[in-house]
Amino acid sequence: MLKLKRFKQGEWFDFPGALGVRLKIRPVQGTVGLDLQKKVRKAVPIDLPSLRDPSKKFTTLLEDINSADFAWEVFNYMLEDFEGIEIEGDSGLITDKIEIKKAIFSEEALREFISGKSEELVKIQSGKMEEEIKNLNSSQAG
Repeated sequence: MLKLKRFKQGEWFDFPGALGVRLKIRPVQGTVGLDLQKKVRKAVPIDLPSLRDPSKKFTTLLEDINSADFAWEVFNYMLEDFEGIEIEGDSGLITDKIEIKKAIFSEEALREFISGKSEELVKIQSGKMEEEIKNLNSSQAG
């Protein structure tokens, strides 16, 4: 029997140069990207000329994925949790996790760090899965 693990939980990483800042990052693997696309997919009405009578138009729906919304959803998924980050707003300290994540998203160094670590986790976990399949194949052959 083949038992493949699904890697849904993130791993904690210290952000270099920022004492006490830790980020829990998940890999975006498998169907996660497709699920996130479905989340941001919208039906957009468009008018097209009729094939029978080009002077007439008909309206149909086209599925559209806003790339900015998709980028945010991927980032929001990758960054599972964080510690040591506080955001000061006009009326004091911001405590809403989504608002803090949006502030983190706007910082290029943090965004690149999170994306890079997520990609590393994908490679590591893909390697583990390949090893499991290889071990299964060799145990069945022998």
